[in-house]
Amino acid sequence: MTDTGNPSAVAPTPDHRPDWYPDPSGRYEFRYHNGTTWTADVSTDGERYVDVLGTSHTPTAPTTAPTTAPTTGPTTGPSGGNSGNGIAVAGLTCGILSIAFGWLPVVFVLGALLAVLGMVFGVMGLRRSRRSGSGRGFALAGTITSAIGLGVAVGGLLFTIAVFRALERYENPAEHAAEVTGCEVDDGTATVSGELRNDSDDTASFTVRVDVVRSGSGVRVSTTRGELIDVAPGETRSWEVTRRVTVDAVECSPPNVSGPLPFGVDPG
Repeated sequence: MTDTGNPSAVAPTPDHRPDWYPDPSGRYEFRYHNGTTWTADVSTDGERYVDVLGTSHTPTAPTTAPTTAPTTGPTTGPSGGNSGNGIAVAGLTCGILSIAFGWLPVVFVLGALLAVLGMVFGVMGLRRSRRSGSGRGFALAGTITSAIGLGVAVGGLLFTIAVFRALERYENPAEHAAEVTGCEVDDGTATVSGELRNDSDDTASFTVRVDVVRSGSGVRVSTTRGELIDVAPGETRSWEVTRRVTVDAVECSPPNVSGPLPFGVDPG
Protein backbone atom coordinates (compact mmCIF):
# COMPACT_ATOMS: atom_id res chain seq x y z
CA MET A 1 0.00 0.00 0.00
CA THR A 2 1.26 3.50 -0.86
CA ASP A 3 1.67 5.85 2.14
CA THR A 4 0.16 9.22 1.10
CA GLY A 5 0.44 10.66 4.58
CA ASN A 6 4.19 11.12 4.18
CA PRO A 7 5.22 12.80 0.91
CA SER A 8 8.77 11.51 1.32
CA ALA A 9 7.62 7.86 1.30
CA VAL A 10 7.22 7.24 -2.43
CA ALA A 11 7.54 4.02 -4.39
CA PRO A 12 8.25 3.97 -8.13
CA THR A 13 5.93 2.26 -10.58
CA PRO A 14 6.51 1.27 -14.19
CA ASP A 15 4.78 4.38 -15.55
CA HIS A 16 4.30 7.00 -12.87
CA ARG A 17 5.74 6.84 -9.39
CA PRO A 18 3.59 8.07 -6.48
CA ASP A 19 4.64 11.60 -5.57
CA TRP A 20 3.57 15.23 -5.32
CA TYR A 21 2.91 17.07 -8.59
CA PRO A 22 1.61 20.55 -9.52
CA ASP A 23 -2.19 20.30 -9.25
CA PRO A 24 -3.48 19.88 -12.83
CA SER A 25 -6.87 21.33 -11.79
CA GLY A 26 -5.23 24.61 -10.80
CA ARG A 27 -7.23 24.76 -7.57
CA TYR A 28 -4.22 24.03 -5.34
CA GLU A 29 -0.48 24.30 -5.65
CA PHE A 30 0.27 20.54 -5.41
CA ARG A 31 -1.74 17.29 -5.58
CA TYR A 32 -0.62 13.77 -4.67
CA HIS A 33 -0.68 11.05 -7.34
CA ASN A 34 -0.62 7.49 -6.00
CA GLY A 35 0.77 6.00 -9.18
CA THR A 36 -2.66 5.12 -10.53
CA THR A 37 -4.86 8.18 -10.02
CA TRP A 38 -4.96 11.57 -8.42
CA THR A 39 -5.88 11.66 -4.74
CA ALA A 40 -7.68 14.26 -2.62
CA ASP A 41 -4.44 15.00 -0.75
CA VAL A 42 -3.45 18.54 -1.83
CA SER A 43 -1.15 21.33 -0.65
CA THR A 44 -0.86 25.12 -0.98
CA ASP A 45 1.81 27.42 0.50
CA GLY A 46 3.19 24.68 2.73
CA GLU A 47 -0.18 23.64 4.19
CA ARG A 48 -1.82 20.31 3.34
CA TYR A 49 -5.57 19.96 2.84
CA VAL A 50 -8.15 17.38 1.85
CA ASP A 51 -9.96 18.31 -1.36
CA VAL A 52 -13.51 17.46 -0.33
CA LEU A 53 -14.86 18.15 -3.83
CA GLY A 54 -13.16 15.05 -5.18
CA THR A 55 -10.77 14.45 -8.05
CA SER A 56 -13.00 13.45 -10.95
CA HIS A 57 -12.17 16.66 -12.79
CA THR A 58 -8.39 16.04 -12.84
CA PRO A 59 -6.40 14.05 -15.42
CA THR A 60 -5.66 10.42 -14.65
CA ALA A 61 -1.88 10.82 -14.77
CA PRO A 62 0.63 13.54 -13.96
CA THR A 63 1.94 15.61 -16.83
CA THR A 64 4.81 17.36 -15.04
CA ALA A 65 7.76 16.31 -12.95
CA PRO A 66 7.16 15.48 -9.27
CA THR A 67 7.79 18.10 -6.64
CA THR A 68 8.40 17.64 -2.92
CA ALA A 69 5.41 18.99 -0.97
CA PRO A 70 5.21 20.04 2.70
CA THR A 71 4.77 17.35 5.31
CA THR A 72 2.29 19.16 7.57
CA GLY A 73 -0.88 17.23 8.34
CA PRO A 74 -3.83 17.53 5.96
CA THR A 75 -6.78 19.76 6.85
CA THR A 76 -10.04 20.59 5.15
CA GLY A 77 -9.34 22.84 2.18
CA PRO A 78 -10.78 26.17 1.08
CA SER A 79 -14.01 24.54 0.01
CA GLY A 80 -14.54 22.73 3.31
CA GLY A 81 -16.29 23.65 6.51
CA ASN A 82 -13.14 24.98 8.25
CA SER A 83 -12.30 27.49 5.53
CA GLY A 84 -13.38 30.57 7.52
CA ASN A 85 -10.95 33.37 8.31
CA GLY A 86 -12.14 34.49 11.72
CA ILE A 87 -9.07 36.60 12.44
CA ALA A 88 -9.86 38.74 9.38
CA VAL A 89 -13.37 39.36 10.73
CA ALA A 90 -11.86 40.23 14.11
CA GLY A 91 -9.59 42.78 12.40
CA LEU A 92 -12.54 44.45 10.69
CA THR A 93 -14.50 44.54 13.95
CA CYS A 94 -11.59 46.17 15.78
CA GLY A 95 -11.17 48.69 12.96
CA ILE A 96 -14.82 49.78 13.08
CA LEU A 97 -14.79 50.08 16.88
CA SER A 98 -11.54 52.07 16.82
CA ILE A 99 -13.22 54.70 14.63
CA ALA A 100 -16.28 54.76 16.90
CA PHE A 101 -14.25 55.30 20.09
CA GLY A 102 -11.09 56.99 18.86
CA TRP A 103 -12.43 60.57 18.73
CA LEU A 104 -13.83 60.60 22.28
CA PRO A 105 -11.87 62.41 25.01
CA VAL A 106 -9.97 59.99 27.26
CA VAL A 107 -11.68 57.00 25.57
CA PHE A 108 -9.37 57.57 22.58
CA VAL A 109 -6.87 55.30 24.37
CA LEU A 110 -9.24 52.36 23.85
CA GLY A 111 -9.71 53.41 20.23
CA ALA A 112 -5.95 53.45 19.66
CA LEU A 113 -5.56 50.00 21.20
CA LEU A 114 -8.35 48.61 19.02
CA ALA A 115 -6.75 50.19 15.95
CA VAL A 116 -3.40 48.50 16.64
CA LEU A 117 -5.09 45.16 17.24
CA GLY A 118 -7.15 45.60 14.08
CA MET A 119 -4.04 46.21 11.97
CA VAL A 120 -2.29 43.16 13.46
CA PHE A 121 -5.35 40.97 12.88
CA GLY A 122 -5.76 42.40 9.38
CA VAL A 123 -2.20 41.50 8.37
CA MET A 124 -2.56 38.03 9.89
CA GLY A 125 -5.88 37.63 8.08
CA LEU A 126 -4.27 38.52 4.76
CA ARG A 127 -1.59 35.89 5.29
CA ARG A 128 -4.18 33.29 6.21
CA SER A 129 -6.32 34.17 3.20
CA ARG A 130 -3.43 33.20 0.90
CA ARG A 131 -3.57 29.69 2.34
CA SER A 132 -7.31 29.26 2.88
CA GLY A 133 -8.55 31.33 -0.06
CA SER A 134 -11.14 33.13 2.08
CA GLY A 135 -11.44 36.32 4.13
CA ARG A 136 -9.19 38.54 2.03
CA GLY A 137 -11.87 41.24 1.72
CA PHE A 138 -12.48 41.30 5.47
CA ALA A 139 -8.74 41.42 6.15
CA LEU A 140 -8.21 44.33 3.75
CA ALA A 141 -11.19 46.23 5.17
CA GLY A 142 -9.95 45.60 8.70
CA THR A 143 -6.47 46.90 7.88
CA ILE A 144 -7.85 50.04 6.22
CA THR A 145 -10.42 50.86 8.92
CA SER A 146 -7.83 50.26 11.63
CA ALA A 147 -5.43 52.69 9.95
CA ILE A 148 -8.24 55.25 9.81
CA GLY A 149 -9.08 54.50 13.45
CA LEU A 150 -5.47 55.16 14.44
CA GLY A 151 -5.68 58.59 12.80
CA VAL A 152 -8.98 59.24 14.55
CA ALA A 153 -7.35 58.32 17.87
CA VAL A 154 -4.64 60.91 17.26
CA GLY A 155 -7.42 63.45 16.75
CA GLY A 156 -9.00 62.17 19.97
CA LEU A 157 -5.73 62.84 21.79
CA LEU A 158 -5.65 66.44 20.55
CA PHE A 159 -9.34 66.86 21.43
CA THR A 160 -8.68 65.53 24.94
CA ILE A 161 -5.84 68.01 25.44
CA ALA A 162 -8.09 70.87 24.28
CA VAL A 163 -10.91 69.78 26.62
CA PHE A 164 -8.63 69.60 29.65
CA ARG A 165 -7.12 72.99 28.87
CA ALA A 166 -10.59 74.54 28.49
CA LEU A 167 -11.70 73.03 31.82
CA GLU A 168 -8.54 74.27 33.49
CA ARG A 169 -9.17 77.84 32.26
CA TYR A 170 -12.78 77.62 33.46
CA GLU A 171 -11.88 76.37 36.94
CA ASN A 172 -8.91 78.69 37.39
CA PRO A 173 -9.90 82.17 36.15
CA ALA A 174 -7.42 85.02 35.88
CA GLU A 175 -6.93 87.27 38.89
CA HIS A 176 -9.88 89.62 39.30
CA ALA A 177 -12.05 91.66 41.64
CA ALA A 178 -15.85 91.51 41.34
CA GLU A 179 -18.83 92.92 43.23
CA VAL A 180 -22.63 93.16 42.96
CA THR A 181 -23.78 96.79 42.65
CA GLY A 182 -27.52 96.24 42.17
CA CYS A 183 -30.14 93.62 43.08
CA GLU A 184 -33.83 94.44 42.74
CA VAL A 185 -37.20 93.14 41.52
CA ASP A 186 -39.55 95.02 39.24
CA ASP A 187 -42.80 93.46 37.99
CA GLY A 188 -41.60 89.90 38.49
CA THR A 189 -38.15 90.46 36.93
CA ALA A 190 -35.02 90.41 39.06
CA THR A 191 -32.21 92.60 37.78
CA VAL A 192 -28.68 91.91 39.04
CA SER A 193 -25.80 94.22 38.10
CA GLY A 194 -22.17 94.48 39.08
CA GLU A 195 -18.60 95.19 38.07
CA LEU A 196 -15.52 93.08 37.45
CA ARG A 197 -11.90 94.20 37.16
CA ASN A 198 -9.23 92.11 35.46
CA ASP A 199 -6.21 92.22 37.79
CA SER A 200 -4.04 89.93 35.67
CA ASP A 201 -1.44 90.90 33.08
CA ASP A 202 -3.27 89.24 30.20
CA THR A 203 -6.59 89.70 28.44
CA ALA A 204 -9.04 87.24 29.94
CA SER A 205 -12.68 86.13 29.81
CA PHE A 206 -14.91 85.47 32.82
CA THR A 207 -18.22 83.88 33.79
CA VAL A 208 -20.05 85.52 36.71
CA ARG A 209 -22.79 83.76 38.71
CA VAL A 210 -24.99 85.30 41.40
CA ASP A 211 -27.62 83.47 43.44
CA VAL A 212 -30.90 85.36 43.85
CA VAL A 213 -32.60 84.49 47.17
CA ARG A 214 -35.93 85.42 48.77
CA SER A 215 -35.45 88.33 51.17
CA GLY A 216 -35.46 87.28 54.80
CA SER A 217 -35.52 83.51 54.10
CA GLY A 218 -32.29 82.76 52.32
CA VAL A 219 -34.14 80.43 49.93
CA ARG A 220 -32.64 80.57 46.45
CA VAL A 221 -35.17 81.39 43.77
CA SER A 222 -32.82 81.75 40.78
CA THR A 223 -29.22 81.91 39.64
CA THR A 224 -28.06 84.56 37.19
CA ARG A 225 -25.09 84.14 34.89
CA GLY A 226 -23.18 86.72 32.91
CA GLU A 227 -20.21 86.38 30.57
CA LEU A 228 -17.47 88.97 30.14
CA ILE A 229 -15.35 88.30 27.07
CA ASP A 230 -11.82 89.59 26.47
CA VAL A 231 -11.45 91.92 29.43
CA ALA A 232 -8.18 93.82 29.04
CA PRO A 233 -5.59 93.88 31.86
CA GLY A 234 -6.66 96.46 34.48
CA GLU A 235 -10.01 97.05 32.75
CA THR A 236 -13.19 97.29 34.85
CA ARG A 237 -16.30 96.15 33.06
CA SER A 238 -19.92 96.39 34.17
CA TRP A 239 -22.36 93.57 33.76
CA GLU A 240 -26.11 93.09 34.19
CA VAL A 241 -28.39 90.06 33.97
CA THR A 242 -32.12 89.55 34.50
CA ARG A 243 -34.27 86.63 35.61
CA ARG A 244 -38.00 86.07 36.02
CA VAL A 245 -38.94 85.44 39.67
CA THR A 246 -42.15 84.86 41.60
CA VAL A 247 -41.28 86.93 44.68
CA ASP A 248 -41.48 90.65 45.39
CA ALA A 249 -38.21 91.13 47.26
CA VAL A 250 -34.84 89.47 46.74
CA GLU A 251 -31.26 89.57 47.93
CA CYS A 252 -28.14 88.63 45.94
CA SER A 253 -25.16 86.55 47.00
CA PRO A 254 -21.58 87.69 46.35
CA PRO A 255 -20.52 86.92 42.76
CA ASN A 256 -18.94 83.55 41.98
CA VAL A 257 -16.46 84.06 39.13
CA SER A 258 -15.13 81.36 36.81
CA GLY A 259 -13.20 81.41 33.58
CA PRO A 260 -14.73 81.26 30.09
CA LEU A 261 -17.24 78.47 29.41
CA PRO A 262 -15.49 75.48 27.84
CA PHE A 263 -16.62 75.30 24.21
CA GLY A 264 -19.65 77.39 25.16
CA VAL A 265 -20.97 74.63 27.43
CA ASP A 266 -21.87 75.40 31.04
CA PRO A 267 -20.46 72.54 33.18
CA GLY A 268 -22.04 74.01 36.32
